[in-house]
Amino acid sequence: MRGIGPVAAALALALSACSIGDTPEGVAKKLIEGDLADQLGLGEITATCEKPPNRDVGTTFACSSPTEFGDIKWTATMADAKTVNVQSDNLVTKDVLPQIETAAASSLTASLGTEITDADLDCGVNPVVLKDDLSMVCALTDPGNGDVYDTTLTFTDLQQGAFDISIADAPRS
Repeated sequence: MRGIGPVAAALALALSACSIGDTPEGVAKKLIEGDLADQLGLGEITATCEKPPNRDVGTTFACSSPTEFGDIKWTATMADAKTVNVQSDNLVTKDVLPQIETAAASSLTASLGTEITDADLDCGVNPVVLKDDLSMVCALTDPGNGDVYDTTLTFTDLQQGAFDISIADAPRS
C-alpha cells in the first residue's frame, strides 16, 4: 500500500454554497454544474441529485454526473439548514495524476527492486473517474525492454490517498 499524502484532498475536492429559497438538491446541482465543473476542468456537465430526507446538519444525499470520462459520483452534505457541501467520491483530477504516478513509481521501485520513474508510468492527462472498486488502470513501460503492462491502482483510502498496485502478468499485445 502506498499513500500520496496531501494530494488526497484533490481526490475528494469539496465546495460549499448556500442559496436562500433554493432546495438543497438545487444548490448541489448548481455547485457541480458551475464551480466544481470549472475548477476541475470538466467542461459543461449536468448533475442529477436526490432529494435529501431532511435538512438536518450532516444529512447526506447523492448526486451524479455523466461525463466523457465516466459517471462521476458526488456526495452532498447539509452543513446547516441553508448550506450544502459537495465532494466527488470517484474523481481523480488531472492535476493530481502526476503525483499519483510519482508515488506509484516509487512504490514499484521498492517492491520490484528495479528503478521505475514516473516517466515509466502513464496514467493519462485527463481526469479519471475511478471504477466502482475505486481502481484505475495506468500503463507501465518496462525500462529494460519497452514492454507495456496494464497496472491497476486501487485506492484503499481516498482521504489518505492510499492505494494498492497490481501489474498484469503479461504485456499488452
